[in-house]
Amino acid sequence: MNLFVLYKIVDSDTVRDLLLDGNIRFRPLKYFAKYENSEGEKRGDKEEGASAVFSKNSIPKTAVIKFGDHVVNNDAIISAVFHNKYDLVNRYVYCFGAIYAENSIEVDKNGNPTANTMKFYKDEFPSGKHVIAFLGNNIKHFFERIDKKIVKYDDACRRFVLYTDTSTRAPGFEKSKDFINQNEYRVMFSHDEAEYVDIHIGSLIDIAHVYTLDEFDQLLNDIQITPIL
Repeated sequence: MNLFVLYKIVDSDTVRDLLLDGNIRFRPLKYFAKYENSEGEKRGDKEEGASAVFSKNSIPKTAVIKFGDHVVNNDAIISAVFHNKYDLVNRYVYCFGAIYAENSIEVDKNGNPTANTMKFYKDEFPSGKHVIAFLGNNIKHFFERIDKKIVKYDDACRRFVLYTDTSTRAPGFEKSKDFINQNEYRVMFSHDEAEYVDIHIGSLIDIAHVYTLDEFDQLLNDIQITPIL
């Protein structure tokens, strides 16, 4: 996928300054499965980390679900059924927004973004105060710094989140299409159970830009950015 912009929306000056100083806090997937925002932001996802999600209507009437020795018949199922292949406690993620060709923008025959098509849904982030953005080659510099720090952890990886209607999913990297406007890019690794894991990658002042949500929205309409991936 062609990546044009990597960004993080934060809701306070304190969090902005911590990120610019290179402090990154990873949360377990279960944190996002339980997250609820009182201002209506679409950030929490109860299906987070599920490797399969089946609605009641998609489960055959003759099917039964077993939990050890306990058996549940179809007529006793009253809501969606989630299957977690991975331990939500031990998978830690840090999430960015990403402007990339296949999901966020329209491109011309040469792969360049056409005018006024970069999508940023600022109205879905009512508590957002600042946008910390990495543009062009600065995205590569950011990845180089964070990769050096996460390589020591098991299962360390980073990639785009895909939004799908399928029942089976890659936990942490595939989510329902209900969240497609998030345009996420995630960094993830495994770690022993903890409330969070903090890593420090050094100051980002030299490669990060800080905007208000309105400024960032305008930026995407005014400039042409060359993708890096």
